[in-house]
Amino acid sequence: MKAVFEGILRFLQLIFGSDPEPQPEPRRTPPAPPSGPEPAEGRIGLAIVDLEARRDANGHVKIYKLPGNDRGGSYEIAGINDKYHPEALARLKTLPPSEREQAAAEYIEKYTREMTGIGISSALRDGTEFFVLDSTFNRGGGGSAWIVQTALRALGHCIIRDRHWGPKTRAALEAADRDQSDHIVRRLRESRERYERNLVGYRANFWKGLVNRWDKVAAIANEWNGQEAAAPVPPEPAPPAYDSGDYEPPQSIRLPREGTQSLNAYYGTAKPGADYLDWFSFPSDNIRLYNRSGAGLSDRTGNGLDDHRCHKAVKDALQAALKEIFDTLGRKRFEKEGWHVYGGCYNYRRKRGGSNLSTHSWGIAIDINPNENTLRSSSTSFSDEAIEIMEKHGFLSGGRAWNKDYMHFQAAIPHISPGSYYARHGLPKHIKAN
Repeated sequence: MKAVFEGILRFLQLIFGSDPEPQPEPRRTPPAPPSGPEPAEGRIGLAIVDLEARRDANGHVKIYKLPGNDRGGSYEIAGINDKYHPEALARLKTLPPSEREQAAAEYIEKYTREMTGIGISSALRDGTEFFVLDSTFNRGGGGSAWIVQTALRALGHCIIRDRHWGPKTRAALEAADRDQSDHIVRRLRESRERYERNLVGYRANFWKGLVNRWDKVAAIANEWNGQEAAAPVPPEPAPPAYDSGDYEPPQSIRLPREGTQSLNAYYGTAKPGADYLDWFSFPSDNIRLYNRSGAGLSDRTGNGLDDHRCHKAVKDALQAALKEIFDTLGRKRFEKEGWHVYGGCYNYRRKRGGSNLSTHSWGIAIDINPNENTLRSSSTSFSDEAIEIMEKHGFLSGGRAWNKDYMHFQAAIPHISPGSYYARHGLPKHIKAN
């Protein structure tokens, strides 16, 4: 009966047509535990084992009981624990102690290459590849993608930090390893620590050991890279588009009034995953990211607070304003006032405590140095000179509009609170309501 029914169903589909069943996108899965020699060179796997392993009196890797807050389970052999690698650990336990090291190295290398898609024949230098695969073994494919993508963004590559290993991330990593070879390991090392601090969290009983581990991995990576013949390395380039090019602020700037309807009419409808955004850059290579208390570097865009994207319509003006502040104040004052501490720009969300969308939803507002210019405070670290440069380029001060929130600048005319600077002095004369 079932066969007859299925035959009738297929006949009806041929007559009337049907949409195919949507298939889930294939996802990377961890490799099976090693069952024999792998066709890998093994150097990287053995180096990771050497970093991870506890050894017995005969020098063989041994089973180790993990501390209570390790988060990796109860036991491990060379970092292969019972929480994330239970089958591999079970197999290693069955092997004679003299065979465990090689088997663990084969598993680690296979596992990390599968997670990242980095093959044995990749164009990466051995040291860079080692650092990336070691990070992958410690923090998984998503974690190592975050670390690599963060390092690439620090080197000026316009790449989305989506925590996924794909062809764009691998290609950008190979390009950075080739063209910015003196800098890639340092940036990876910085990103590795940032990941641990901001996404995993500081753990006092582990921190010294972790720092020693990262430093040792970086040292090995640099040593291995140094052993390979390398072409002359150009200086690390500044992130793209620091120069404002031919942009000049107009004598008169027309801005929409704050409000969802007027902003949608002027800038287009706000939405998550917006196509109206473009990357902007700071005129300094010492950009720091504000870390909200109790929260990681993550906003609702999923790309973190170092997501340097703003609305295309304000990109040139924003870059020009920041560059003019940098040139006017000089690096020392620029950093003393905190213009290098970035608190975010695009973030599709509603206003705190309200129903209307925040101006951040259009990518037309930027927060600078929230550490010293807090949401509720009427004090600011910014000089009048610098604030007026932002105004010159069409970014009005939240602090001057509301007597608080001096971190906030927006390319829209704000609601003005009684007694505020703008209430007493008016808006800058060159700003006109659209």
